[in-house]
Amino acid sequence: MRSYDIIIAGAGPAGLTAALKLAGSGMSIALLEKDVFPREKICGDALSGKVTSILKRMPDRIFSDFIESVDKLPAMGIRFYSPDMNYVDLPYIAPKPEEKGRDASGFPEHAPGYLCRRYDFDDFLIRHCRRYSNISIHENTAINNVFIENGTVTAVAANETYTAKMILGADGVHSVVRRSLTGYKENKKHICLGIRAYYENVIPGEEPGFAELFFLRELLPCYFWIFAMPGNRFNVGLGMMQSTVTSRKIKLSKVLDDILKNHPLISPRFKQAKMVSPLGAHSLPMHMQPETLSGDNFLMLGDAASLVDPFLGEGIGNAMASGEVAADIVSSCFGQNRFDAEFLSRYDQRIKNRILTDFGYSDIIRRFARSAPLINFIVKRASRSKSLNNLLQSMNTDEEIRKKLSSPLFYLGLLFR
Repeated sequence: MRSYDIIIAGAGPAGLTAALKLAGSGMSIALLEKDVFPREKICGDALSGKVTSILKRMPDRIFSDFIESVDKLPAMGIRFYSPDMNYVDLPYIAPKPEEKGRDASGFPEHAPGYLCRRYDFDDFLIRHCRRYSNISIHENTAINNVFIENGTVTAVAANETYTAKMILGADGVHSVVRRSLTGYKENKKHICLGIRAYYENVIPGEEPGFAELFFLRELLPCYFWIFAMPGNRFNVGLGMMQSTVTSRKIKLSKVLDDILKNHPLISPRFKQAKMVSPLGAHSLPMHMQPETLSGDNFLMLGDAASLVDPFLGEGIGNAMASGEVAADIVSSCFGQNRFDAEFLSRYDQRIKNRILTDFGYSDIIRRFARSAPLINFIVKRASRSKSLNNLLQSMNTDEEIRKKLSSPLFYLGLLFR
């Protein structure tokens, strides 16, 4: 049996962020991860402005090291295609005419977001964790059970048992921590199944730095994507709600193959393309209902807390945000020697204020996205709207844009533009 102050279950962006934010605390941390780094992770590989903001607040010059050493491409925004193949571009942060510090390609010196393989990004973060003597990393350590007794958390793995005053459950969509401590059962209606592979020699999109989302009729409210990656690679995949896949007995690999071969706008871009990785699948826990985020001696983070945007499917930035908040709450717990559910409920409130409010806006947009005719109408009108461009120019953050786009009054206004 090994004893620590804190157990962090899962070394994805949520768990790694929490560990790094607590690295200078002096508390002993056991970071338990079922895989061995570097490891592949099925993901869209998009790092939003939330990610870069959090990296800037981390210790040990992490953001500077990320900029200098990690292979990536700038991400400037998203191009949304409607089912009838009209499109509208939405920047992560609206470009300002007075903006300076651009490179030879026309990108800002530090882009609002990046496209970076999770293989590289997660390995980058854990390499920084390895620099700290108070972070004990246990790879190839899958947790089988977690229980709390007399104020002590016990995490049971195959060959070892770990105890601590607190546990941070950052162990993903099928979280053992959440199941053990809350009795949670997954709801297929809230799970999006995603598949993706890497391709080479895809004809790139017209707008450099813009991720492309295609809202195809057969996938709604989810989408097909093409994200340009470093080294002539492209992250290509699609998502569909698990309940739809199950009820219609759909094989997602067949749907993807049909799109690449037959879709009139997409297939010409893949004539010379070559798949250069296995096709992988992953479950995304879309946040569509209140979740148990905390309790006596535990906090839930990232995918384990269903902190995936219900419209865009973004999880990395929200996971890291939860890790940052969790680290601050943990410091307060040890400072005041309180680990009870009432004290830890402040974590729930901060997550609500920082993340879940935006999810309310995203859920409204997701509901709009169930209707192909409505998406066609909105995108067609928005693509022609000079006032939309003026609106984006007046905003400073993607959160502001998302809030505006979630308002029914915005879409009503398009009727008269």
